[in-house]
Amino acid sequence: MAKSQAVREKFMELRARGMSYERISESINVSKTTLVKWGQQMEAQISELRGQELELMLERFRLTREYRVERFARMLDKIEVVVEKRELDTVQTDRLIRLYIRTMEAIRNEVEPSKLEVGVTVEESPLDRWERLMRDCVVPAATETVKAIAES
Repeated sequence: MAKSQAVREKFMELRARGMSYERISESINVSKTTLVKWGQQMEAQISELRGQELELMLERFRLTREYRVERFARMLDKIEVVVEKRELDTVQTDRLIRLYIRTMEAIRNEVEPSKLEVGVTVEESPLDRWERLMRDCVVPAATETVKAIAES
């Protein structure tokens, strides 16, 4: 007995949504063997429907790149308003220096876009250099000072 076109369309819809043959079989009351055969025959249509489903999901959840960029830009605007109202004299020195360096890097990147090329060695960033200096020089010196005070 030939299955109706509506049943076949329902199969394609469910298969495009990623449902297993087993579950589809239970849902539309068609044998799994028949569904596998239909899946092979309708592979192109199912693939197209999957693409349409994905597109709909992306629109539904607003996962487009433009939306994310707009959302982050709005968030950044709000953050900037709050930061402008705050005083920085309560910020720890190391954090303030990191903020300064990152801000300078951001300005440089805006004014002078990256000129990286394949095979070009990338120099250490000012933030990385400062953190290395803190780790290699300041922290060991402070540790030695604390040890000397503790021993006396």
